[in-house]
Amino acid sequence: MSKMTLPMISSLLLDGRLNKGLRESEVASFLGVSVATLREFESAERTPTLSQVKKLAGLYQLNMETVVKALHFDSAETLLRDVPIKER
Repeated sequence: MSKMTLPMISSLLLDGRLNKGLRESEVASFLGVSVATLREFESAERTPTLSQVKKLAGLYQLNMETVVKALHFDSAETLLRDVPIKER
């Protein structure tokens, strides 16, 4: 399977926000970033940190395997290892 690119993860994040009906300002506040930074994540101009991706995946209820593949990680365990088991 081919690896996803930054535009793919950006699309995943934008689609996740839109599917949940959230405003940019709500998500930016949740992440503790500016709306401009969130727009950069969603337009592939900037890469979110691993911590930010974890938060967004949880907020958007994204499939973690899809997110992991988009970020070029080898397994979901790499991304989830510091998430308490009860939250998985």
